[in-house]
Amino acid sequence: MKPPFVRLEIGTGWYGVTKLRWRTWLRRTWLSWVLAGCYLAIAAAVVLVTTGTGGEGPCWLTLVRWGFTAGLVLLVAVRIVLEGTVSKPVAGEPPPWDRQIVDPWWTTIHTLTGVVLGFWLTPYFVAAVVTVLWEVLEISVPGFGDDEVNGNRIADNAVAWLGWLVAAGTSALAGATSVPLIA
Repeated sequence: MKPPFVRLEIGTGWYGVTKLRWRTWLRRTWLSWVLAGCYLAIAAAVVLVTTGTGGEGPCWLTLVRWGFTAGLVLLVAVRIVLEGTVSKPVAGEPPPWDRQIVDPWWTTIHTLTGVVLGFWLTPYFVAAVVTVLWEVLEISVPGFGDDEVNGNRIADNAVAWLGWLVAAGTSALAGATSVPLIA
């Protein structure tokens, strides 16, 4: 009897791993990159449509918004390069950062994503959905978070939402506007 085309493994507790395991799609391939790229493009479009122009507020706020946005893009690019070169995990072994509740690289990137969305006053609902759906993509697509523990998925969302709250509050105060909770 053939194994199922796909099966869902649900790990229990903070250190359990939840992942869809595909019968013939076992590692990151071009399809993994295409799906991640499509998700990011759709998420960016939704964020752009639901976020204001960012024109309100003092000049320093505009500099902070663009500075944090550039920092996020740079940090993601550096991490992707490092994961493919100097910090590439040994073949057959999970990356050590996937087994930690707080990963020094990707948890920082999730936090910074929340901060950037907050500074631009992206509605909280949009920021929350975008971050949760990224974790769903990681659970579903081989090559992204294959051995990431449940606690890390929860922590990544929590720090993104907290980063959003702090940055959106700062941005709203500086621009004398309200914090947008829904689109």
